[in-house]
Amino acid sequence: MKKLNLLFLLTIFVTFSYAQEKSSNDKKTITEIIFNEGNFLEGNYEYLSVKTRYNNTFSGSGFQIAYSRKVYKRFHLGVSWGKIYAKTDDNYEDLFWLDSETEIKKWEIGVAYLIINQKRFKVFSEVNYLGMFYNGLIERIIDSEGNPYNVVTGKSSDETFQLQVQGNIALYKNLFLTAKIGYGFGYNQYKSISLKTGLGYQF
Repeated sequence: MKKLNLLFLLTIFVTFSYAQEKSSNDKKTITEIIFNEGNFLEGNYEYLSVKTRYNNTFSGSGFQIAYSRKVYKRFHLGVSWGKIYAKTDDNYEDLFWLDSETEIKKWEIGVAYLIINQKRFKVFSEVNYLGMFYNGLIERIIDSEGNPYNVVTGKSSDETFQLQVQGNIALYKNLFLTAKIGYGFGYNQYKSISLKTGLGYQF
């Protein structure tokens, strides 16, 4: 959670620093810069499917809140936060899980490039750094008969890079329908595929 707070603070700092620089050059106020330079706020429903390094799978759904801002020409910087309520099968066995149902907190920070820019339709390609946090099994020691005699639980996490494609379709003025598909490479614990859909507002 400390990393998440630091990432959000860094993004806000970059945004306001950029706004102040343009304000001094273009004689605009910070308010005019912040609210007229390609901000985008969205809320999404998300479905997440995951494959672990032990070849187990689990899936779940939840929500995501995301904010992005144009920083240079077609490049956008974005952050997001959300929760996934994941369920596993009864025969699921993995060192990093404790219960058959787990609440996963997620964050993403990354850079997007505007590939297609039309009045009513936009497509972005994104490279994100994805983090997940949840309460799980951290350590388990098994005796010679295969029975665990020392179990340690607590907060576990996983982080990986994610590629994502996002499409926005204008509904009314600055209101957009958004859809995303993302793939997390899973160099640590989890490979993932995410599907997101929701509403966004450009201001």
